[in-house]
Amino acid sequence: MLGMDLRYTARMLRRAPLFTISVVVTLALGIGATTAIFSVVNAVILRPLPFDQSQRLVWIAERNDRLGLRGPDRPRIVVPDRLHREVHGDDEDDRERRERE
Repeated sequence: MLGMDLRYTARMLRRAPLFTISVVVTLALGIGATTAIFSVVNAVILRPLPFDQSQRLVWIAERNDRLGLRGPDRPRIVVPDRLHREVHGDDEDDRERRERE
């Protein structure tokens, strides 16, 4: 019974080559797109990051209200003033603020 069904399917596909080509191209595009999406999801979400203690990685962004620049909308991490001064140096606003305190 299965052999007869396969022969009938092959005969119908030979009779309509344009339909056959469109079916094969559609299947190829669907399989390719699914594979590509899974590859991205696997690399980004499913696999652990290639770092020791990757759960301790943080996102640090800078915000500058004076220039109207905002960092990405992520959880903010406050950097202590001492560390900021070590990295960026002392600027005039920092000195004025400390004098007022």
